Amino acid sequence: MINIKINAKTLSSFLSKVTINGVMTDALLKFGSNGLSVTVKDASNTGFATGLLKTTAGFIDYKQMVAPVKNVNKLLTFLKNVTGNIEITIINNDLIITSESNNGKFKLAEEKFLECNLNNFPIFEKHDAGFEVDTKVLDSAKKNANNLGFKHIFAEVREGEFYLTAGEDEFDQLISHAQVDYREVARTMYASVLLDFISVIDGKAIIAFNEDYPLLVTVSGTDSTFKWVVAPMSKPKEDGEASS
Repeated sequence: MINIKINAKTLSSFLSKVTINGVMTDALLKFGSNGLSVTVKDASNTGFATGLLKTTAGFIDYKQMVAPVKNVNKLLTFLKNVTGNIEITIINNDLIITSESNNGKFKLAEEKFLECNLNNFPIFEKHDAGFEVDTKVLDSAKKNANNLGFKHIFAEVREGEFYLTAGEDEFDQLISHAQVDYREVARTMYASVLLDFISVIDGKAIIAFNEDYPLLVTVSGTDSTFKWVVAPMSKPKEDGEASS
């Protein structure tokens, strides 16, 4: 029998970020040699996320195992209602989680039936080192989009300024921006999954683009690392076209 102990809040925070609060509805939890890793995609195949919760993140009696979770939302809801350390065990086809006052049993799926799982995170070799921003500029972009009822975001870098625009040129627009040291990036539209990603990103983030304009966001901490990628919805505007 395999047993792992970890703080419930630590685990729920990690899973919330990598699955975007359950937007990625299922996930393969890989408790590997370096820690717990999860790699997933959204239903539209426009958003991808991966995360590593290192063994240094407070794991006790750590053992390697794999858990194909078919309902991430149920698992997250349970974990958020538990305090203190939990013990994780797999018995037969059940993920068993026990704590001092609340226990859970979750039926595991066959890995091949997981719809959001990715065996490997997409490799974008042409992404450069990117630039660092305080995620407040991302939060402002999400609030702007909500204010306008706009589901997409335009991103660009122009003359040393990173712009995130909610709203079409012909209508109301709200623009969050930050000064950055980075090359020019043409104005490009990104799907609503970017707004979902923003909801779980905090602190400092590294943002990078490659030649085809997928937007890569990386957040690294002492005990965890996260990466989120959003594919562009439309081709960048050609040089000379108006931009906000």
